[in-house]
Amino acid sequence: MGVVERLSRELLNRDVALDRESLFSELLSLVPHHAPLAKPAEIEAVLDGLVGLGPVEQFLADTAVTDILVNRYDDVWVERAGHLERTPVTFSSPEAVLAAIERAIAPSGLRLDRASPSVDARLADGSRLHATLPPISIDGPAFALRRFVPKARTLLELEARGALDHQASGYLADAVRNRRNIVVTGGTGSGKTTLL
Repeated sequence: MGVVERLSRELLNRDVALDRESLFSELLSLVPHHAPLAKPAEIEAVLDGLVGLGPVEQFLADTAVTDILVNRYDDVWVERAGHLERTPVTFSSPEAVLAAIERAIAPSGLRLDRASPSVDARLADGSRLHATLPPISIDGPAFALRRFVPKARTLLELEARGALDHQASGYLADAVRNRRNIVVTGGTGSGKTTLL
C-alpha cells in the first residue's frame, strides 16, 4: 500500500470534519508517525482524493485550463488555451472517478446512479459538470467539467480575438439595443456562453 492510500485510510478512520482545512490539520499530525517520508505532492493527493476531484484537481489551479474531460479512469484530457491535450494523469480505478463525481455533485443534492446515470451540475465556483455512468458511457464513469470564467468579454474584445467580424458585432449590438430575441446555438466549446 502506497503513502497516499495509507494516509487516506488512516484519515478516514478518524472522526474529522470533511472540509479541506480540518483534513489538512489532521493529516499533518499523521505524517510523522504513518508516513514520515511523505512528499508535499503526496499530502495534496490525499486531500484531493478526499475532498477534491482527485488527480485532476491540479488542473483547477491552472487558469489556462477551461475544460477537464475524463473519458475513463485512465483517459484524461484538458483544454488549455484553446488546445485539447491528453494528460498523463490517471485515476486509480473507475470507482475513484465515481467518488470524485459524487464529491463534486453532493453539495447540489444531486445523485448519479444506475437509476439516474446522467447528471448536470453547477459547482460552487460556477463551473459546470456533466457526468455519466454506463450504459451511457460504455467505459465506466466519465465527466466533463467546464470551468467558469468570471471575466465577461466585450464585443470589441471578441472582434479582436477573431470570434466575430465587425458586421456581426454591429448586428448583435443593434439587436440588444432594440431588445430583439436572439438564438445562440453551437457545439460544445464553440463560445455560446462567452458570446452571451
